[in-house]
Amino acid sequence: MTRPDWIAIEFGSVRMLQWDMRGNDVLARHERAPLPLNALADAVPQEVPVVVSGAPGAALAVPCRPAPPCRSGGFLLLPGVKQAQPYDTMEAEVTRIAGFLALNPGFDGTICLPGPTSRWVQISAGEIVSFRSVLTGTLLTLLQAPQALGALDDGFDADVLREAVDRALGRPAALTCDLATLRAGILAGGAEGAGSRALGWLIGVELAATRPWWLGQNVALLADGQMGEPYRIALEAQGVPALIADGPRMALEGLKRARAV
Repeated sequence: MTRPDWIAIEFGSVRMLQWDMRGNDVLARHERAPLPLNALADAVPQEVPVVVSGAPGAALAVPCRPAPPCRSGGFLLLPGVKQAQPYDTMEAEVTRIAGFLALNPGFDGTICLPGPTSRWVQISAGEIVSFRSVLTGTLLTLLQAPQALGALDDGFDADVLREAVDRALGRPAALTCDLATLRAGILAGGAEGAGSRALGWLIGVELAATRPWWLGQNVALLADGQMGEPYRIALEAQGVPALIADGPRMALEGLKRARAV
C-alpha cells in the first residue's frame, strides 16, 4: 500500500473527515466521529505531517483573510475566526471558504454553508468581513424528537418547500404557531409534505434574519451532499441565483492551500 506523505483532517461538529494524501493526490478518505485532538496522534501514521482544520484553538478577529496554519503538538492547525459584535466564532468552515476562494479568487459576495449551524459569510477582496450563524439544521433535528413533530422522512417536495419559505419570509413570527398546526395534522394522520414544510419554514425564517447577507448579493452555497439544494431553491424563489459547490471538496482544497503556504 502506498504510504501517505501528509494527512488532511477536517473536524466538524458531528464527524471528522480525513484524507490520506501523496502530494495533491488522495490515496484514501475516511469518515469517523470526531476525536479529541490529544487522541488524534494515535489515529494517524507517525512522522507524517498532519494539517487540521476545525480544531478548537486560536481565532483571528474579522475582518481577515483565512490564515496559514500554526504548529501545535505535532500538528499544523488552521485558525478559526471570531467576531465581536454580535459575538460569534467559526472554525472548520474557514478552511472551506479558503478552498472556495482559492478556486474562485475574484469572488465577492456571500458564502452560505448549510449544516447543523448554517453560516452566512460576507466576502470582500478575499477577506471574511462579517458572518452570521443560524441553528436551522439543529432545530430541524430537535423537531424530529417524538415529543415534537416526530420523524420527518416523507421525501422532498420542492413546491411545498417554496410555499413554506414564502410564508415564513412574510410571517416569521408565526413559526411556532405553524409548527403547532403541523404537529396537530401529523397526529391526525393528515400532514402530507410535513418534512418539506417544516424545512421550508425554518429556511424562510433564516432568510428573513439574514436578508442583508443575500439580498442583491452573489451567493455561493458550500454544502455536503444535497444539503445545498433546499437553500438554492429558496434563494432562487427570491430572485437570487446561487452557485452550489461541494463542501468536502472545498475543505480539501483549503487544506491543500494551507500545506502549500
